[in-house]
Amino acid sequence: LSLHDALPIFRSAGAAQVATQLNGLIQQSARARRQLVATVASIESCSDDPAASASALVAAVTTREQVVSRLGTLPVDVLPNGNAMRLALTDAINDSIAADRDYQGWLAGITAAGGCAGHAPHDANWQAAQSSSSAATGAKETFAALWNPVAATYHLPTVTSATI
Repeated sequence: LSLHDALPIFRSAGAAQVATQLNGLIQQSARARRQLVATVASIESCSDDPAASASALVAAVTTREQVVSRLGTLPVDVLPNGNAMRLALTDAINDSIAADRDYQGWLAGITAAGGCAGHAPHDANWQAAQSSSSAATGAKETFAALWNPVAATYHLPTVTSATI
């Protein structure tokens, strides 16, 4: 076996490793999303502890910023549509971060008003969060369409816009 003949094997092993690492980032982002969804629901229903909700929102932003940072250094070009995947996932997470920050502003407004009862009022921050979240969903759909065939190739979990 010559070095030239072995290159596809090395490339394939490298691609599998990158796909596995990318999957780890996807799962990390998904955990942040699940926590955020629960936090927003508790704020919405006025059943939150404002300090705990504020901490959860900060944690979601921090986790997502770490994912974007690591994503920027991952050699995704070894994967089919790797650079397009990176761009879509980076856009999705950055839009999610923008939504998280808007949710922080929404929570701050509720807290400044003395809290809420029954159902939290929606303000400009909440509206901005919805807009950023919608943009994130579009980028997540693009990413999922690119990722799922790669995931299937390497026996990794597929995703939807609702799971990233």
